[in-house]
Amino acid sequence: MSLIHKGATLALFLALTMVVNGVFGRFIVEKSSVTVLNPMTMRSKHDAAIANFGVPNYGGYMIGSVVYAGQGAYGCESFDKTFKPKFPRPTILIIDRGECYFALKVWNGQKSGAAAVLVADSVDEPLITMDSPEESKEADDFIEKINIPSALIDRSFADTLKQALKKGEEVVLKIDWSESLPHPDERVEYELWTNTNDECGARCDEQMNFVKNFKGHAQILEKGGYSLFTPHYITWFCPKDYVSSKQCKSQCINKGRYCAPDPEQDFGDGYDGKDIVFENLRQLCVHRVAKENNRSWVWWDYVTDFHIRCSMKEKKYTKECAQSVVESLGLPLDKVKKCIGDPEADVENEVLKAEQALQVGQGDRGDVTILPTLIINNAQYRGKLERNAVLKAVCSGFKERTEPGICLSGDIETNECLEANGGCWHDKKSNVTACKDTFRGRVCECPVVNGVQYKGDGYTSCEPYGPARCSINQGGCWSETKKGLTFSACSNSESSGCRCPTGFKGDGLKCEDIDECKEQSACQCDGCSCTNKWGSFECKCSGNRLYMKEQDTCIERSGSRIGWFFTLVILATVGSICVAGYVFYKYRLRSYMDSEVMAIMSQYMPLESQNTNDPLTVAARVSSLFVYPIKSCKGISLSQAALTPTGFRWDRNWLIVNSKGRGLTQRVEPKLSLIEVEMPKHAFEEEWEPQKSSNMVVRAPGMDALKVSLAKPEKIADGVSVWEWSGSALDEGEEASQWFTNFIGKPCRLVRFDSASETRTVDPNYAPGHIAMFSDMYPFLLISQGSLDSLNKLLKDPVPINRFRPNIFVDGCEPFAEDLWTEILIDNFTFHGVKLCSRCKVPTINQETGIGGQEPIETLRNFRSEKVLQPMSKPQGKIYFGQNMVWKDRFGNGTGKTIEIGDPVVVLRKLSSPADAAT
Repeated sequence: MSLIHKGATLALFLALTMVVNGVFGRFIVEKSSVTVLNPMTMRSKHDAAIANFGVPNYGGYMIGSVVYAGQGAYGCESFDKTFKPKFPRPTILIIDRGECYFALKVWNGQKSGAAAVLVADSVDEPLITMDSPEESKEADDFIEKINIPSALIDRSFADTLKQALKKGEEVVLKIDWSESLPHPDERVEYELWTNTNDECGARCDEQMNFVKNFKGHAQILEKGGYSLFTPHYITWFCPKDYVSSKQCKSQCINKGRYCAPDPEQDFGDGYDGKDIVFENLRQLCVHRVAKENNRSWVWWDYVTDFHIRCSMKEKKYTKECAQSVVESLGLPLDKVKKCIGDPEADVENEVLKAEQALQVGQGDRGDVTILPTLIINNAQYRGKLERNAVLKAVCSGFKERTEPGICLSGDIETNECLEANGGCWHDKKSNVTACKDTFRGRVCECPVVNGVQYKGDGYTSCEPYGPARCSINQGGCWSETKKGLTFSACSNSESSGCRCPTGFKGDGLKCEDIDECKEQSACQCDGCSCTNKWGSFECKCSGNRLYMKEQDTCIERSGSRIGWFFTLVILATVGSICVAGYVFYKYRLRSYMDSEVMAIMSQYMPLESQNTNDPLTVAARVSSLFVYPIKSCKGISLSQAALTPTGFRWDRNWLIVNSKGRGLTQRVEPKLSLIEVEMPKHAFEEEWEPQKSSNMVVRAPGMDALKVSLAKPEKIADGVSVWEWSGSALDEGEEASQWFTNFIGKPCRLVRFDSASETRTVDPNYAPGHIAMFSDMYPFLLISQGSLDSLNKLLKDPVPINRFRPNIFVDGCEPFAEDLWTEILIDNFTFHGVKLCSRCKVPTINQETGIGGQEPIETLRNFRSEKVLQPMSKPQGKIYFGQNMVWKDRFGNGTGKTIEIGDPVVVLRKLSSPADAAT
């Protein structure tokens, strides 16, 4: 390269650096807490700045004894000793700042036995982040080998610790990372800022290796709805004075607006920076298009496949190669091209413009200044970009007890239940424990085992409760076997308690045989001899007589014809009574089965009433109709409801979002159940149109009524998201925002779905071509009265239908018959049953008080889980109640598209078993 060429390159990048520094001026220091546990006189809590290397113990903590490396021992060379505290705890090593890289100090500390390193600042200043050293062969030799946590502590705190150690005191610290990342709810949102350059050395290799290794974890989390991942790419822009220069033209697209450094740092050779920007843009568009198709996780496949098939080293880093990868993954290439736009045009590219805006931090979020950067729940991750380390951090972002199973593997968290059952209740005989492992530690909670619910405090007691409880350790009751006979004090006909069986006495926990002979409670007839037996007795009559146990009497075996006649009469009478009793018993048993167990039986075999050869019989009638204008708030009961392609008119048109634009639901904010919504009297009629004076009225306890105009608002809210969908929505303004903020207690806004510019498609695997607004997924949810009644018979406290928030409530069919309905007519409108409804925690929330509990989900778990309904499928812990539906004729013309209470429900097609139902 010529000196002139080098000078031009340097000038360009100096200019770019000044621009970048002018834009990115704010770096957030991510912190853990350090608490002094001993000496008692020093008890206090301090902040520590988490290092950007090594492995922070996100979601956990460490308790260890402090050792000081010594005055002047900066840790720049390997220590000649192993650091061990006086007591058998992990070693927390303090090393002074100065003389060499932070990471080198930590590496040498790790080699000398430290479980964690605290670097003591040498000046009085705010905490800073200890970053990895510049890329070099020397640094590369150790930086990836660091697998312990480290942090920087301020000078005054470090001096206090050193002084205590100098006095010979044992200093014990607790380093806590449990609150280092926000964990507000049951879904983690995370971002990876990266680039597509695969020729930039160790850092690029690190990024690509992470993507390949983390891909499996990421796709499991995304497919299960546990996470929302978004890729990002840093771009720069060319200063105005350089836009026409050769360097800007080769490194930028869209006339200098979006640039990347030359991958080889040689403008005359190989690929140009604009090739990098173009591929960055393509990968952003791949994610956008995949997300629109409810396959956002395909981005991970594209990136790994592109790296393998289209690498720079093999000179295949081309548009043609990238497009072949797109097509091989089944993504619509035309949509990806449309998203990319024209890189040569002198216009803004909306995708890359948004990326540049996001690079600048807002609120508590820091600027993105280095690559790679991982952001989890709006906080920057610190540490090594390694699969298990990142998964541990992502898992710490879940609200406690909502983390998926992947977060509870032994590779990333310690199962506290393995030692002494975590201090929880444990039945050694049946090996049942109340200890439940979570990512942040154990909880003691009475379990459900093989469909049997245990009840108690979880710490000292748990007792099996409900049907089938005797199948586990006889329900904790007395049981004993002698000479092949087994008796138990547990009865499945009773939900709880123990009662000694006939022939025994006691409290049910301990039973002993009753000696009927000694107590003279049996075999008291003349000439009878009594012999006690275990659980019973034997009575023999004298002579040739026969003992009748029920009458406690003896009759002659032989005698006159008259004697035989009377004997036969007696036996016939007894026999008739037995036959009549048996018939009555069978009748009662059938009645019991019909009323109590029909729900369970109907899950495993078609019942007589389910005649598949007579599909046009009226199976049920509509008994109630509901809409929920604001998602997760109270519903409105209707006598008739107008059909639209996205569900009933006004259903889930509005959404309450937090400061990040994320939709709020009762899962996280149960008090939403207290918000009432009132619409104009005629709003639910098919042809009614809102006037300027038409308002939706919102009420809540302790709040003045809020009026929201039904006229279309002009303000747009960007970045709104609910489950897999994100986009823009109509903002209902500051008055509504303040009202919901005051009631909920955190910054909120009310937004309305903008059907004119946005489309939210449902899962194409179940209902291709159908759309919804802010419902969880599908336009309609149908539940039957029979299903609710069947559940309530098993509950101590019955629940109303509003716990399950259906749109269509029907009556007249068998319990859970709706599970099997794949096509039905309501009036003259065809609906398709597409998927059983998987229930979350919302049904456990009392809709009148906003207070949550355990039921009815715990009872449903016993007979409505996928383990019961679909025993051959891979269990995911889901529980089903209700059928999701779509309206087949949603694009039909004309009026009269309403259904009413009393409309007949006719089954056109149905399955033979819930095992065939879509879940």
